[in-house]
Amino acid sequence: VESAQLRNKGEETADFSSFHIRRGDFQFKEAKIEVSSIIESVGHLIIKNELIYISTDESDLSFLKPFTDMGLTVKTLKDYLSPKELKRLPNPDWVGMIEQVICSEGRVFVGTYWSTFTGYIMRMRGYKGLAKKSYYALPKFRDKMLTNDERRKGA
Repeated sequence: VESAQLRNKGEETADFSSFHIRRGDFQFKEAKIEVSSIIESVGHLIIKNELIYISTDESDLSFLKPFTDMGLTVKTLKDYLSPKELKRLPNPDWVGMIEQVICSEGRVFVGTYWSTFTGYIMRMRGYKGLAKKSYYALPKFRDKMLTNDERRKGA
């Protein structure tokens, strides 16, 4: 999957936003919040009818329904690569790296605080000059990537 597939042809900026929503066996229970709480925290950052790409370890994707209820188009890696195609990858560990590259390209990125997976996406976005459009789902950490002045101004 090329992240360019998620862009409008010929445009530099992405026309999708991306999320990393860690669920599974994540040791930081506080970071494991419902999608409705994520929307309450960062919903104002999402454009109406926007495509959102979600990287998650949650197997029951029905938990993403609050996003589709908002009129958003939700995509995961499974929408772009079939299980058969994923199995053909020379190394199964590449799946995570592929998702990190995709998430790093989003117009806005919302990640899971305390997650090293999110941390690397934040790092790549910083290299690309996108740190100021990078957030965490937990409200108390949401604006951590902004400077104190930007937080005060509501950037």
